[in-house]
Amino acid sequence: FDIQRFKPQIISAANSALGRTVDFADIKLDASLLKGLRLNLKQLTISEDPDFGKENFLSVDNIFLGIDVLSYLTKRQLSISTVQVQSPKVTIIRKKDGSINAQTIGKPVNQDSSNTKKDKPAQAAMVLPAVFAEGIILEGGSITYIDYSFEPAMVINAAQIKLEAGRFSLTAPVDFSLEGAVFSG
Repeated sequence: FDIQRFKPQIISAANSALGRTVDFADIKLDASLLKGLRLNLKQLTISEDPDFGKENFLSVDNIFLGIDVLSYLTKRQLSISTVQVQSPKVTIIRKKDGSINAQTIGKPVNQDSSNTKKDKPAQAAMVLPAVFAEGIILEGGSITYIDYSFEPAMVINAAQIKLEAGRFSLTAPVDFSLEGAVFSG
């Protein structure tokens, strides 16, 4: 299945949902009853809110997701066999007024204050099935926090971030480990 041909529609939907410019270099999707769905996304970027800067808010080298289709069909639960995220980089910016760039994700780019909720059609709530993940691995991550409420701006970098979680569930406690370097290598 060549999902790459749907790249323009995927990007357009992501742009609309996030209120940011989204792009990626490559996407692959494989499907089988025995192995389930396998999704691989390379060089994902999400742009920064223009009110906060011009760089990317998020970039990820590679994302791999494996989903067990049989468990969804038989148990009505979303069983994710693997989530691997390689080299995610996030920049969190706090302006002097206290606003944070992450708060604007999901908001329309051009919000019109004259629009009210009654002008928009109601959307039905989406019900998610039970979600389980056998393993989540994030490695090579970095987070940069820039706080302009300080003079000069405070910048904190966390690098070499590695997160491992097993048996993830939305309904039960999760064991995880998180490592990273802050203030030094």
